[in-house]
Amino acid sequence: MSTAAFATRTAFPYVVEMQVSNGLMENYNYLIVEPKSQQSVIIDPAWEIDKIDAAIAESKSTLKGVLLTHTHPDHADLASEVAYSYDVPIWVSQEEVDWSGFYDERMIILDELPFILGQMMIQPIFTPGHTPGGYCFLIAGHLFTGDTLFAEGCGICDDEASARVLFDSLQNLKQQLSPDTKI
Repeated sequence: MSTAAFATRTAFPYVVEMQVSNGLMENYNYLIVEPKSQQSVIIDPAWEIDKIDAAIAESKSTLKGVLLTHTHPDHADLASEVAYSYDVPIWVSQEEVDWSGFYDERMIILDELPFILGQMMIQPIFTPGHTPGGYCFLIAGHLFTGDTLFAEGCGICDDEASARVLFDSLQNLKQQLSPDTKI
């Protein structure tokens, strides 16, 4: 892998982590590759399309979709561009669309039903609070949390009511997830 991306290779799937920046802020994009079919999804594409294109090319995978944990620009800035370039759908929640106004003709509205992509089962988990339509994605024991949960805490909330909702979402994750889940 190039210096633009760091790959954590496991038997199934492997994760290509891309640190990206807009000059003021930094964030991460994640390419999840199912090695048998070489199909992949990208979570929260933002800011540096060259890193995304390089990671997809270097993984020799076929991108099958964009997953959005939420629609803040540091998570969704390139969602439509990537979907258009690779002719793939964008999965996002109806609550998030209603709240943010995000729209793309390739959108598929999420619910909490798992779906299969290649050999990957993707389990969306509704985690509102940071935004009203936030989701996490559980893929083969890896949980991708967006701004729902960080190593040092959780995402910022707009008000006390949202903070209470996020607290409930975090409690739900604790109840649902196996202790060996990689976050």
